[in-house]
Amino acid sequence: MDPIATATLAGVIVSGLGALGGMLALYDLTREKLGEDGALRAVFYMLIFPTGFFLIQVYTEGLFAGLAFGCLALLRHRRWAWAALLGGCATLTRAVGVALVIPMAITWIRSGEWMDLDRDWREILMHGIPLRPLVRAFLAFTPAVAFLVWKFSYLGFNFDVVEANYFGRGFINFGGAFYNWATAFHDMFIGNSQQMAYFLTEFIGLFIGGLTSLLCIRDEPEIAWFSLAVFLISIGSGPAQGIQRYILGAPAVFVMLARWGKNTAFDRAWTFFSLLLMGLLAMLFAFNMWVA
Repeated sequence: MDPIATATLAGVIVSGLGALGGMLALYDLTREKLGEDGALRAVFYMLIFPTGFFLIQVYTEGLFAGLAFGCLALLRHRRWAWAALLGGCATLTRAVGVALVIPMAITWIRSGEWMDLDRDWREILMHGIPLRPLVRAFLAFTPAVAFLVWKFSYLGFNFDVVEANYFGRGFINFGGAFYNWATAFHDMFIGNSQQMAYFLTEFIGLFIGGLTSLLCIRDEPEIAWFSLAVFLISIGSGPAQGIQRYILGAPAVFVMLARWGKNTAFDRAWTFFSLLLMGLLAMLFAFNMWVA
């Protein structure tokens, strides 16, 4: 193959393997509370999500899902070193991966190991500072460390230039985000049917991403807060575009859909709607039209 075909195939393979890792991790994250059927349903909903075909494009969605969801699954099993490694790699794959510091910090705090650092000073002098809590505290903040190292590197500088000048995006700006989404809502009703159809998919994604992240907080706080951070960082980064693709990296979406899918009517309705919309978006994307 020529270099372009080789690079394309390599990108598809990386995305496909990443998506497979994300599926396995999502299954592991949901099996305990949703059972075998619920876990498989969560993975199925991930695959048929309207923008799910991006998981095997030469985009970062597939790889990010594998790394981020894998980090959360390993964190649940208290495999701190591996979770930190995947969390750091997820951050280097997409900057929003820095949000993994939230579930990692929550898990560390809830473990109670930080209390070992508050022992009597005489005991510390006699036995030394307990090493394991310090190591795990450092590992919990690995995504933040990876983000800062990248952000102030040459690569991070170039990323900011491209993001700002070619995509009109930047760090969280909720004031600008509110204006952009309000404008998009207004533009839905100005008589352009194609524009209305496109922004309708954006607002569906906005609604699903926000609602599922909030509803997941009570039962799955680590997953929920990470998903909510992904959601907020995404909508606050710039134009009202792509949210239905960005929330592929928010596992709370598929966790809550799988819970609702216990109802047969919801399962059939969501499967029908999601598959048809994914078929439509994939067809448009294949004809070089922007869909997410």
